[in-house]
Amino acid sequence: MNPSSRRFAPPREALIKSKEGSRTHDRPHKCHRSILFTAGPDSAGSLIPSDIKPADSFGPSIILEVLSDGKEVTRQVIGVYKTAPAVFTHDSSGLGFPAATLVRVSANGDQVFESFMQRDEKTGSFSMRPIDLSDETERVFISLFLSGIRQAADPNNDGNLNETIRVEVNGFEFTPSYAGPQPDFPGLEQINLELPR
Repeated sequence: MNPSSRRFAPPREALIKSKEGSRTHDRPHKCHRSILFTAGPDSAGSLIPSDIKPADSFGPSIILEVLSDGKEVTRQVIGVYKTAPAVFTHDSSGLGFPAATLVRVSANGDQVFESFMQRDEKTGSFSMRPIDLSDETERVFISLFLSGIRQAADPNNDGNLNETIRVEVNGFEFTPSYAGPQPDFPGLEQINLELPR
């Protein structure tokens, strides 16, 4: 029977095994259970436990096992790095348009959230919406969603990593107004970039 044709209950759990020291094969694994956020035929998303510390350069290897009904569905060896930024994408492919939200902040502080994308009703394809910057009284931000910046330096210890994180758009470098943990989802990070006028 072809393993790819077997049916499994949707994976809900990941088992992460780590060893102290990345290149030692004689030490026992330390096991960490983790919730699986997403699972598809070619990808899985799980939170790496905070007690697995990255190395300064190449990072320790960990074994990620995806379980379904307590049985292993797949296993992958992955590296853990101090920073490895990766912006989530609109279609979850890792390519194309970013997973982002447009936020308009009025002079009185009210916030309006808008989709960054628009769908063509005829073709079903998505494209980026034009951004209207005509109202000079409001501030407009793009909120990008990503992972891999949490361990970046925070020189003033305020929880905002914008002292060391930069965003490049069309060859222009910007300092974000905020870069750090997204408050609602564990392991997710957010960069807020104010659009210049």
